[in-house]
Amino acid sequence: MYKEKIEKEGTVYAYIIRANDKIEGSRFVTDPNDPLQLGMLSWPKGHIEMPHKHRKMNKVIKEVHEVLGVVKGIIEVDFYDDNKNKINTTSLSVGDTMLLAEGIHRIRIIEDAKGIKVKQGPYRGIEQDKEIVNIEEW
Repeated sequence: MYKEKIEKEGTVYAYIIRANDKIEGSRFVTDPNDPLQLGMLSWPKGHIEMPHKHRKMNKVIKEVHEVLGVVKGIIEVDFYDDNKNKINTTSLSVGDTMLLAEGIHRIRIIEDAKGIKVKQGPYRGIEQDKEIVNIEEW
């Protein structure tokens, strides 16, 4: 599977799965050590995944990652490093999914949009969970 990343100097800011990416089976695009895993699956009709459940365990999470999936519309995401330098801008459309990993990001709606967001919990409120960053161009 093609693995698209937003990356600078060894730091991965985002992983992207495009709607038209092709795979066979179940594959993860993230590094196994990342605190949130993003993958894609493609199975033929009749495939059955073995019944299973996920083991309960304590995990220490030092980074909060976020997954954004586009159901409708077009969005653009701007990426900045921790020094507020712009790294990249990418566009996401229907069926695209992105895992936001590092740095600062800004999401802009280009066409009326609907999406799905996933991130680790528990949620402690905007005051504790987010740091709003003032960047000159905003």
